[in-house]
Amino acid sequence: MKKITGYLLIALFVIALLSPTLTVFAADPIAKSVTLKSNGDVVIRANDDIADLTDGDKVWSAEGKNNFNIDGIVLFQNTKTATAEYYPLCELIIDLGTEKAVDTVNITFYHYYSAIIDTPKDGKITISYSIDGVGFSEIETYTMERKASASTSGIFDENIPLGERVNARYIMVSMQYGDYPQTKPVNEWFGFTELSAGTALQYGEEESIDISEEPPKVFGDLYITQINESVVSASGTIFTRGGVFADEDGVINNAAANLAFMQGFIAEPTETDGVFKVTEKLNNVPNETVVTIPEGGFVYAASGDSNTESLWYEISAANVTATNNITVGTTLTLEGVDLNAKKLSEEPGLYIDETEPVSEVSEPVSEVSDESDTSIEESDTSAEESIPAAESSVADDSSDVEKTEKNNTWVIILIVIGGLAVIGVAAYLINKSRKK
Repeated sequence: MKKITGYLLIALFVIALLSPTLTVFAADPIAKSVTLKSNGDVVIRANDDIADLTDGDKVWSAEGKNNFNIDGIVLFQNTKTATAEYYPLCELIIDLGTEKAVDTVNITFYHYYSAIIDTPKDGKITISYSIDGVGFSEIETYTMERKASASTSGIFDENIPLGERVNARYIMVSMQYGDYPQTKPVNEWFGFTELSAGTALQYGEEESIDISEEPPKVFGDLYITQINESVVSASGTIFTRGGVFADEDGVINNAAANLAFMQGFIAEPTETDGVFKVTEKLNNVPNETVVTIPEGGFVYAASGDSNTESLWYEISAANVTATNNITVGTTLTLEGVDLNAKKLSEEPGLYIDETEPVSEVSEPVSEVSDESDTSIEESDTSAEESIPAAESSVADDSSDVEKTEKNNTWVIILIVIGGLAVIGVAAYLINKSRKK
């Protein structure tokens, strides 16, 4: 019997070791801290820890639970709840730690209507941003479709699109307490479990630059749509030293810049003003790989558009192909971009000059298959032949998240199978011992 107990303990130990893999795949951005801006009308509940709002845990265990004391739920109280038609403003400031590109804000609410823990008045949430944390500029007023109601409780996870991308360190979310017709004139509590801000891609959502009804106008052999902003669908991005995503030594924060969704290269300045030479190719760069922008140079990143109905679809596919066909030693002329001021003119673009002979070609930052190398070397095909190859590359890039999700599913399946196998062996041993 002791042996059987030992086997069961071993089985439980193995499952415990494997179980963390079920939760490591959450990749939503995590803020550095959250603070309450208050004139005294709104206060945090005694003993609640506001740091719980930036620990990465949205407390999904509270879904459907009539229990506002679950660890991780942070409540903010309206102290004027007995004053009719007075609706205090709850203002929470999210500190991202450093200046970052933001086009999406995430707020995870805990609601419990019967306990006077409601959603914002008229569902309205105002978003403002700031570089210094002092002066805030309003950018969006968002209306929640979901609303707390009688006999309901749980989690509302709201991804709020801002409609444009801004560079900010601080994001302020503001909302008013609304009417509460049951026991008090005005709602008394707001409940939250997590607040953060980042880009739509970081939250696993589809993202694209603005698409107009007219065909987009692009310039150069490689087009440029933005500077020092996260890579998005159909974008052509220039990264410089001293920008939002690079430190003083030029090392890029790959995750924040979304370099995992791009084809590109590193270019350094030559003796001729405005002319740069490619020193290294980049391809879907892993977060742990160090990418350094040369002094006076830049990193270029091209991304395709997986939306086949988009006006950018074929244009971005051709741009990805042209970027892939660039080789180490190629010189390019940069026009319409002020690297020092970090600004674009109305017609920014890169123009390919020539390819200098190189004795040794630098390896791409990330590993690519032999087939990818061959397709890059055999780039003398016509533009019409190269576009389908680019479309395939775009599809591969856009499916990265899907592949990760499939891999996660297999991991979970294997864990379950392994656990069942261990339990089966234990059951067999128990049965065997009884027969003896």
